[in-house]
Parts: sequence; structure tokens; C-alpha cells
Amino acid sequence: METIGSYLFWASLYLAIIAVVYAVFVRKTGTPSQNRWFVITGLSASLLFSWSGHFVSGLVAASGSPAGATMLPEVVVNASSGAYSGLENARSGLFEVFASRRILLYIIATVSLLFLLRMLVSLIYLATRIRISKRVVIEGCTVLPVKKRVAPFSFFGCVFIPEELLSGPELKQIILHERAHIRKWHSLDLIFVEALTVLFWFHPGIWYLRKELKMQHEFEADRYVLDQHTDKISYQRLLLDVSFRGFSLPVTNPFNYPSLKKRIMMMNKTFEGSRKRALISMLIAIPMFGTALLIHSCNDETSKEAIDAELEAAAQEAAYATDVIFTVVENPPGFPGGEKARQLFLEETLRYPNSAREEGVQGTVFVSFVVRHNGAITDAEILRGLHPDIDKEVLRVVNKMPRWEPGEQRGEKVSVRFNMPVRFTLLNDETPSGESEGNLSATEALIVIGEEQFLRSGEALNDLDELIVPADIESVRVLRGQEAMDKYGHERVIVIVPKE
Repeated sequence: METIGSYLFWASLYLAIIAVVYAVFVRKTGTPSQNRWFVITGLSASLLFSWSGHFVSGLVAASGSPAGATMLPEVVVNASSGAYSGLENARSGLFEVFASRRILLYIIATVSLLFLLRMLVSLIYLATRIRISKRVVIEGCTVLPVKKRVAPFSFFGCVFIPEELLSGPELKQIILHERAHIRKWHSLDLIFVEALTVLFWFHPGIWYLRKELKMQHEFEADRYVLDQHTDKISYQRLLLDVSFRGFSLPVTNPFNYPSLKKRIMMMNKTFEGSRKRALISMLIAIPMFGTALLIHSCNDETSKEAIDAELEAAAQEAAYATDVIFTVVENPPGFPGGEKARQLFLEETLRYPNSAREEGVQGTVFVSFVVRHNGAITDAEILRGLHPDIDKEVLRVVNKMPRWEPGEQRGEKVSVRFNMPVRFTLLNDETPSGESEGNLSATEALIVIGEEQFLRSGEALNDLDELIVPADIESVRVLRGQEAMDKYGHERVIVIVPKE
């Protein structure tokens, strides 16, 4: 998906360069043939230069059984440890969705599918008409009479002409015009540019170049008719006579393609001495393409580094898949800083989901994970869940843990599986669901603010702003159990650090 997005970006940049160079330097100086080939060559070059090449695939999943693992000491998460509200989760999810380019690519692909259907319908219609319509050979061309009042048009070797024009004096000029489209393979150009429109419908440059390409086709066909010694005035009158006839298909060149004013002006224009100026103008695209290509190549170097990193990660995952996972080793893995650092990290990082608090859910979640031979944490999974939001929170924090000191068996670093209980508890089991988040508990607790200590219980715990203004608080930490008793001689302690 990332590679597709990169390709669309660079192709769009090259298309923009071609459109700007054509509009500013080439359009007014070149002949119709030069302009046509500049557009076709530029579109082709945009596709080729933007090809960045490598699609990385082959992700290998690591495996391992959670059965039989070292059990870590329990971690306790209190209701006062913090909470994620449903609104915060929703905002976070929406941000991640819309920040991802994947959604944008899905939108582009959906609209591209609609344009592809339009193109296929046109081609199927033409193929059906060619197969079922009767054919007449006129002036060496295969003509398919059409009963509807439409503008004459050609598609490869077939010319579609309304029956009412078959007996008119203007038929010869129409045949000459459409023969030019057939001989110069204009239909092939149109299928090519229509296919690009399917891919780059969002790019204004492709619509501009598509319109200009069709215009150059008409200029070329008009020039061909006049070169056959056709009277210019009568031919221009013919264009006016059929200028308001019916619909046209996107992959065809209708005889009355606008604008008539531009076509008449082009018929009266001479190109003596302008060919060299046009070629010089076209050369301006080279340094612009070169600059973009240089930037693109530098970006590709960065992409190669990212690809190498992905390949290395894939190789590492493959190694994980064949790695032996131990449950008991001589020197078990250790959290950086020791067991107290692990407890502190989990207590400060885990949050009691607001949805679980409101529902009064409490209990113990058992999570399993593997500490690999390089200290990385992998294969985190819930062995026994409690609540969807609680389970998700536990996995989030476990995967967020820093690299551990790896375990060793007989002097070699090895992978070890752990099971870890995480207990979520509401400080007051009788607190009704939906009560204010600010209600910490009706249980007695020691409040520590700097060097001062206050003993509070019951509803008094909800009035901490009487002791310190909330704006003056730097951080709040809740201690329970043995750690609280060791430090402050009380089993429930709220430590408030004021701002300096």
C-alpha cells in the first residue's frame, strides 16, 4: 500500500511537469504532430520514471505456545490510576484512520473503478456496434451507417456516419477527415490517455492533457484534409453544419470536436520556422524532469533503507518462528532496573478504562508474552480476559514495555515466556456505576503533598482542591500495599507533587 501511494505521488509530480511545460512553452510553438508526440511521450515518461520498483512481502509470523511459563508477581491497577474515556478512544481511532493514507488510496481506487467501468462500457458498445452493424466501403474506408443523429467519428479502422450524410456532397470531406484519424492511430492514443484518466482522475494535469491531445488530433486531421486540395472555405462550412450533432464517446474522435474557432484559426496558421523553436521549448522539460528524478532517487535511497529495515525485521521474525522458547532458565530475563522498576512502569502506564469503571468491572487479567534472546517483547496475548477495553489496555502496555535484559541458558541468550497477572480493582466496591470520576473512594487514605501529610477518608477524598489548587499539581501517584507501608506506614497513599 505504501509503494502504491509513493508511485501515485511521483507519477502525479511528473504529470504536473509535463502539463506545465506543455501549457507554457510547447502548445503555442509546436505543430499539431509535435504537440501530440510531446504529450504521448511525456505521459509515457511520467509512468516509467515514477516506477519505484520494490514491493516488500513475505511477513513471517512468530509462533509459540503460552502453556507453561514463568509467572511474574501481580500488578495492581486502582480506579484512581487514570481512565480512558470512550470519547478519547473514539477521537484517537478516528485520527488514526483519517491520518492513514490507506483510506485515501481506497477512495482513489473506488473512483478509479467507476471511470474504468465508463471506459469499458464505451469499448463494449463500440465492439458491439462494429459486430452487428452493416458495413459499406466508401473511398477505401469501412463505413458503418448510424441511424441516430450523431457526429461522425472513427474508431481504429471503422468510420461511423449518420445515414442522412451518406448521400450528401460533404461525405468525401468527412471520409478524408476520419481517414486521417485512422492512419495516424489516434484511437490508440485515446485508449492510452483514457487508461491514465482511470488511474489519475484526481490530477487536473491529466484532464488538461487529454483535452489537448484530442484537439491536436483534430488539427492533424484538418491539416490532412486541406493537404488533399480540399477547398478550405467549404470544409469550414461543413464543420459549422455538423457542430451541434449529438453525443460522443470518450474513446473516439468525433468530427465536430470543439472548439471550432481554434480549428479554423489553426487551418490559417503557417508553421514555417516554428519547428526548431518548438523543439527548443520541449527541451525545457529535460532539466525539470532531471531535477524531479534526482529528488526521487534520493527518496528511493531512503526507501531502500526502510526496505532493508523491513527485510531485517522479517528475517528477525523468521528467526523468532524457529526459536526455542524456554519456561525456566538458569538466568531469567529481567526488566531494566529490576522488579520495582517493572512494577512502577506498569502502575504508571496502565490506565483503568472508563467503560469498565462505569460498569463496575474489576478482577484479574492474565497476559502471556515472550522476552526474546535480544530482549524484545513479542507474542503478547490474553490468557484470561476480563473486559474488552481492559484486555486491550493490558496488551497495549505490555507491547510498550522496553527491551528486557535477555535470559541465559548455559551461557547463551535464549527466549523465555512469562505469564503475568494484572489485577484491576475499584477502591470502593459499593460505588455505584456512573458516579463521578473524581470520587476516589470512601476508604481512608494518606495524602502526601511535598513534606506535609494529611489523613482523609470518605467524601473528604473528593475535596483535595482544599489542600492544593489543581493547577499547582505537577503529578499524582497512588501507592498501595507493601510499597505504601514501607514508605509511609499506610496501606493507601496518594502522593501529590506540586509544581516548583
